[in-house]
Amino acid sequence: MEVKDLLYYNGFGGFTKDGKEYIIKTNEKYTPAPWSHMMANDKFGTIITSGGGGYTWSNNSRENKITTWSNDIVTDKPSEKLYIKNNDNKKINLMPYETLEGYELHYGFGYAKVNYSNDEIREELLIYVPLNESKKVTRIKLENLKEDEVSYDIVLEVEPVLGVSKEYTKKHLNINTEEKGVNIKNYYRDFYQNQIVKIISSEDVSNTVTEEKNIVLSATITLKPKEIKEVVFEIQVLEDDPIAQTSSGKIENDLEEIKNFWNEKMRKN
Repeated sequence: MEVKDLLYYNGFGGFTKDGKEYIIKTNEKYTPAPWSHMMANDKFGTIITSGGGGYTWSNNSRENKITTWSNDIVTDKPSEKLYIKNNDNKKINLMPYETLEGYELHYGFGYAKVNYSNDEIREELLIYVPLNESKKVTRIKLENLKEDEVSYDIVLEVEPVLGVSKEYTKKHLNINTEEKGVNIKNYYRDFYQNQIVKIISSEDVSNTVTEEKNIVLSATITLKPKEIKEVVFEIQVLEDDPIAQTSSGKIENDLEEIKNFWNEKMRKN
């Protein structure tokens, strides 16, 4: 997207001509303050910011934070961090945690997209909350732009809360690893004791839980020259403990439902 094609461009972003997306594209490191975008249904929601910050919640955005909200407009610290590492252990952020330069953020009705590319990789990141499910879906598409085969570790770091503040919940978090992710429980709270949070991947992952009870999931993919592959991460909230499945096969249907819902809603208004 060229900035000349954006309506009301202000040096940081502007609207698409149909008014359905706000696109942040700039050579500046940051917006003047974190520009936030909320995606939610009746029971579940998430916020992302132009600096990669934000958090996720279920039922109540204060009492039942799933991940940490930093409430700091200066540092805009992320509680869910996505990046990749290549064969040489070089780290590439999938969100603009350090600078907006080179990234293109699309804020749409019910979804967000991030595009980024350099001389070795092209990224398409999609984030959304389904209309009727308590989950956050993150799809990462990577294309290898090099002439050689490469392997990437796609890493998701999460700082879980399951309550109001991790300062109080950390010692009560019960984290169990699974083949494709982890499940987290916190029975020692006043509300939502029966909820189970699952953080899972469409691929087999290696799991790490730090001393601070932060979670690191890493999925490895190998890409031939010009090959494109995708990995899906999800944060789900469940009332029991079934085997969780990702939305890999129905993401396009989910996205179409979200767009139809908002198109109809905006027509009525």
